[in-house]
Amino acid sequence: MAWYSTGTVKVTVNSATVTGTGTQWLAAARQGEAFVAPDGRLYEVLNIASDTSLTLTMPYLGASATGQRYALAPMQGYVKELADRVAALLLLSQQEWAMVLKAADLQASPNDPTREKILVTGKSFGLGSTGALDNYDLWPSASLDDTGVPAGMYYVNSTIAGKPPGAAAGIVWHRQAGSAGAQLFIVTTGGLLIRGRTSGGWGGWDPVLRQGVFGLGAGTVAPPNGRDGVNPFGWYYQSSPVPAWGGGQFFLDMPYGSSQNAGLRLSTIPYTDDFFLNGGVSGKKEYRPACKLVHDKNIVGDVGAGSVIAVGSNANGTWVRFADGTQICYGTQLFQGIAWNRKTWTYPLEFYSSPVVTCSGQGDNGGFASAPLVEPYTREVYFTKVTGSVENDNWAKFGCIAIGRWKA
Repeated sequence: MAWYSTGTVKVTVNSATVTGTGTQWLAAARQGEAFVAPDGRLYEVLNIASDTSLTLTMPYLGASATGQRYALAPMQGYVKELADRVAALLLLSQQEWAMVLKAADLQASPNDPTREKILVTGKSFGLGSTGALDNYDLWPSASLDDTGVPAGMYYVNSTIAGKPPGAAAGIVWHRQAGSAGAQLFIVTTGGLLIRGRTSGGWGGWDPVLRQGVFGLGAGTVAPPNGRDGVNPFGWYYQSSPVPAWGGGQFFLDMPYGSSQNAGLRLSTIPYTDDFFLNGGVSGKKEYRPACKLVHDKNIVGDVGAGSVIAVGSNANGTWVRFADGTQICYGTQLFQGIAWNRKTWTYPLEFYSSPVVTCSGQGDNGGFASAPLVEPYTREVYFTKVTGSVENDNWAKFGCIAIGRWKA
């Protein structure tokens, strides 16, 4: 590339500013070029302020002078020339571009699928179009089921068939390759649906779940079929009505099959450690009675509320209850004095029916203490001496166990 040396310059010692006369540096000079100065040295150009003013990267070292010859030497090869030519191309108007390009290089019509054509903004398969004036982004056939439509993003209005059920309008992303293909449909009122195509045709529209739908990925939502129905797989909350089969207000429904005729429900009562499982009743869209889950916090507790074992004690002794209805009571009784008979032990808890009672004993004479007569009832047991016995005139101590049921 040629050096630029038109005009003359004024230079000042210890100053980085160079002033030109008859120069056109905005068009002819570039940052980074070499300024061949009147003192014979080379300086790098830092900035071009105007056609007649530029700044060097270091102060001028020679003597001050006016009307001096100079030169600007390109130091970046053809980068400057390339930049100038690109800038010139960018300044071309649309009409000038049309003269540069051949008409055959452009799309012949909106949505022209011919390969290697230059796309036209707003007229190419929905790209860059607003749809406000010319509807070039409108789906170019009567139905979304039609084949041969070029790939693109199109607007679908109410007159075009093949939309997802209930969708009046929307945007479709479409791609078809031979007999196969896929479409994504965004409903203008919200929601995304997808479907695919095989050699047999288009499949059904399937909705894409958003975060929070059916309580997935977010907090609970209201069950669409109510707490007393079988719902789509999801995480729900409903306080009432309480279904006949029981369970908690927070629940996870896991239906079986698309008909949701049966399934599994896991539930809990809010802010408690009570958890339940329900199995579905086949074909009835309902659940069997809830089974309360047993865990480390409810194995021992209130058997009436679902625990496996309940334990306790009082002044009469200790008791153990099991969820199946079994009850065990045990304790000791000390009887003092002489000439006594028919003493009583009241159980720590009452039995549903008379239990089986067994005893072992001690006394001032072991004969009676080891073998009293017992008469068990639901609330107590009576100890009676053998007729004519004279043993244990002073005291007797019995250890007793009663085993029976606390419920039917």
